[in-house]
Amino acid sequence: MQKKHELHSDAKAITLHQFSIEKTKDGYKSFVIVDI
Repeated sequence: MQKKHELHSDAKAITLHQFSIEKTKDGYKSFVIVDI
């Protein structure tokens, strides 16, 4: 997996608002909102 962005602070939480996981032909795809 290629690293695209550097993190400059820690995540406080991941909210369940609009959280989703779906199976694709290549594996899985997820959508999360991270509270920093």
